[in-house]
Amino acid sequence: MSEKNHEFEKGYLCATAEIIRTHGEDTIALDVFKGCPMTINEMRKAGIEEFDIEALKPIVKEWRRKEKLKK
Repeated sequence: MSEKNHEFEKGYLCATAEIIRTHGEDTIALDVFKGCPMTINEMRKAGIEEFDIEALKPIVKEWRRKEKLKK
């Protein structure tokens, strides 16, 4: 991963995680996540907060499952 500034991704994924935490809306959060998808490792490298990563893990898992089905 380049030395890119990941501020957009941090904000986007924080907001996506907040949808899950405050509204319990995994389905909506997954649709939002698809606009800026990242693996857990990519999130960590980009400096996404672990608090947000924990909230996002279930939708990342579902996103990966759906992506495999497309192939």
